[in-house]
Amino acid sequence: SPEAERRLVRYSWPGNVRELENAMERGVVLSDSEWLTLEDLPEDIAGTSQNSQASDLKSSYESAVGDAKRDAILRAWEQGQGDYKEAAGLLGIHPNSLLRLIRKYGLRDLLNRGASA
Repeated sequence: SPEAERRLVRYSWPGNVRELENAMERGVVLSDSEWLTLEDLPEDIAGTSQNSQASDLKSSYESAVGDAKRDAILRAWEQGQGDYKEAAGLLGIHPNSLLRLIRKYGLRDLLNRGASA
């Protein structure tokens, strides 16, 4: 099914090819139709286990926090008129921490373009 395919593609596959092979074999054996469904997949891959749900929540949380940090950095950079020390002061962090965050979130090119515009 399309949903099962999406889950198979999204899954991180910590066991690599062997884990994929086992999941597919299990699905084929358990399936009562010609389509694999979420019910045919292992719980952690199908996203029905508590660990999978917790992982989804953690990923969602980390994504939201990252987005908020990026937005705050961009606003502080603008208010500080491109002065990273000023922007760091507005954020209440050390300038070196701001530079690390700029690298982490891939904002260097964006901020440099803004400075040259």
